[in-house]
Amino acid sequence: MQSLFILPFLTTPALACTSGTTLFSCAIAGKAQVVTVCNTGDAVTYTYGRPDRAPDISLASAVATVGYSPWNGIGRSIYEDVTFTNAGYDYTVWGALDRQILEDDPADQMSGGIVVTKGDETVAQLMCDPKTIAVALDQLWGLKEAAGQCYDRDAFEWRAC
Repeated sequence: MQSLFILPFLTTPALACTSGTTLFSCAIAGKAQVVTVCNTGDAVTYTYGRPDRAPDISLASAVATVGYSPWNGIGRSIYEDVTFTNAGYDYTVWGALDRQILEDDPADQMSGGIVVTKGDETVAQLMCDPKTIAVALDQLWGLKEAAGQCYDRDAFEWRAC
């Protein structure tokens, strides 16, 4: 079952993917950096850095191997994340919509960020500026299915169908 977490909000061209489909983007709060997650064909990419320069970090994973945790269908927040692994580090980009906040500005309901871990240790946690968040991570559900994977809700993992 696919979630209903397609919520593109206020974005700038600097946050959009240069090619393919934007699955997530935001400006990092208090910093001059942006993060984007894009899909181009069978690949999903993660980029982080200043929008006016080459990225500080650029990672690519096949759709079939990228870690994707869909919303489980319960709880106050609609939460999804995607994880990229490189050289022992995990870069998890997450987005959430608080369903109980009823504000005039939908961006007040949004949160997102990046968590960088190495093993069990959290190396960095960066929060997005809520007014710049664009989230469409749920598109990974269809991409994973097209890659021959099915989600096992009991085990919370993707497996070959």
